[in-house]
Amino acid sequence: MERIMSTLCIVFMVLFSILQEGCSQTQPDEKKKKGVGKEGGGGGDPHFMLRIDSLDFPVCFDIDAREGDVIRMLKDPISGITINGGIVGSNKKKADGSSKTFIGELFLQTRNVEIHIKPDDITFNGASLAWNEEHVFEMNNIKINFNGNGHHGNTMYIELGNDVSMEIRRLMKEDSGLNVNYLNMNIDKETGISDKAEGILGQFVHKRTTLKKISIDKQGRKRGHFREIENGHKTHFKAILHQLPDVITGEMVWCWNVHRRTEGLLDGHLSEYFASDITSA
Repeated sequence: MERIMSTLCIVFMVLFSILQEGCSQTQPDEKKKKGVGKEGGGGGDPHFMLRIDSLDFPVCFDIDAREGDVIRMLKDPISGITINGGIVGSNKKKADGSSKTFIGELFLQTRNVEIHIKPDDITFNGASLAWNEEHVFEMNNIKINFNGNGHHGNTMYIELGNDVSMEIRRLMKEDSGLNVNYLNMNIDKETGISDKAEGILGQFVHKRTTLKKISIDKQGRKRGHFREIENGHKTHFKAILHQLPDVITGEMVWCWNVHRRTEGLLDGHLSEYFASDITSA
């Protein structure tokens, strides 16, 4: 009997080890580290993805928006940078029957420049630019490079000249199967953004996010328990490790998906992140 029990124990330990290895391949491990915003962007319906410094996987979440809404992505009174996103509807439906929405236009404003970006046209201080520009465009210390990363002629890279840069990708309806053209954007360098920044993306520049622990829910998914600290104020939120498309490359990546509730993740109420007009400063 002792020999049988010993053999069963060995078999159980081997099986447990195999299961652990399989789970780690399905849902990668996240380390418990601390960090502030590193880069972040939005796209899809609209879906936001934030790469937090020292977290192995980004934090991602959705915002419920309707056609005609304008979302305040970033507003920094120190650097003078404002980024707004205008929302358009589509023929794709959500689970509740309402239309899925996307970012149909972006308005970027600095102290002396206004850039209005749509999938079909771009204006820089009133002058027209085209998505198929072959040369780097430079004016007022701002540099715009089209097709910089080879996404089939559908990307632009903007350097604001003050340690802030962003990438914008357009997705055309003939490629997406939708009835609308739309944009995805990512702020990939935010060194020049101050700790006074606000907006869906701006607030994460100065927040400190900590992954406190990881638990397993009833469906076998990894659930992260996070804490945010800003000016000594602490909040908490939960997220599930999930695979979603990167807002620029479209590749499936692991991220901590805060689906359903954003309390504890975002400052204030969601209504505070909507602007009255696309050009609103």
